[in-house]
Amino acid sequence: MVTPKKLIAFSVVFVIVSMTLYIISNSTEGPYEDILRNADTGDFIPLRKIFSSKFQQACVVTPYQDQISFDPKIDSKVNNKIAENRIIYSDDMWVLAIVNKSEVLILEFSRKPTLDILDSTLFHRNMGEFYPNFSPKTCVEYSRGGFLKTRLKDRYYVTLGVEE
Repeated sequence: MVTPKKLIAFSVVFVIVSMTLYIISNSTEGPYEDILRNADTGDFIPLRKIFSSKFQQACVVTPYQDQISFDPKIDSKVNNKIAENRIIYSDDMWVLAIVNKSEVLILEFSRKPTLDILDSTLFHRNMGEFYPNFSPKTCVEYSRGGFLKTRLKDRYYVTLGVEE
């Protein structure tokens, strides 16, 4: 027989577990995603305004990539970190790798209509004429780099690069 005390205890446990699962499921997005998502179309968002300034390089790994090929010193650090974490990329995600001398920080982003990645080749083909002072890159010097936010059809995109 279920007593009122058991019912209350069960209800409390259920509420705590539900709240914990809700918090965990909604904590996958970092504050950096909010900064990018909340920026206006056409804004250039410097990396140093989103993350710590202790980094030297930043690189994007777009969907279906599992490594970068930019600079041998940086490539090996990033590619080793990707392999070490057994990260498998698909159409659903992209990554920002932020690098300093001894550390590689891998930030995974889910592709959504409110925040997606537009790599440099697609940027040139679709958006280049609208932003002539922006130079899209796969990897950038951290102090100069940032994301340009654009809109194409019904999706909002960010592209890594530098303002000239």
